[in-house]
Amino acid sequence: MVKKTAFVTGDAEGVGVALSRSLSDEGYTVHFCDVTLEKERQRLDILRNEGAEAHFHRLDARDHEWWKKVAAELHSDEIFLDLLVNNAGIADPFMEFTSENTGNWSKVLETNLMAIY
Repeated sequence: MVKKTAFVTGDAEGVGVALSRSLSDEGYTVHFCDVTLEKERQRLDILRNEGAEAHFHRLDARDHEWWKKVAAELHSDEIFLDLLVNNAGIADPFMEFTSENTGNWSKVLETNLMAIY
């Protein structure tokens, strides 16, 4: 049986963590990513200690250049994906919608909408 490979974005917490674990339990080699490093290194250790074949890639899903770098890494290692889960997303529950500062709103839109593209 050929082992399948999955790539999960936005894996720092919540749904992404559950997806990576579930895919690993189903026998997938899991490549996961997030822009953060500290939580991800811990997650990588946990998954590997549970017997998973897991790999972490640092990626800001909003940035096309980061995507190109990760794609080049995968290609150079001859890794072909069977499944891509575009899970990256953020929310700012404390953002003031009456504010004239559009920076936070732009970041949410770039992550939740543009990153998938």
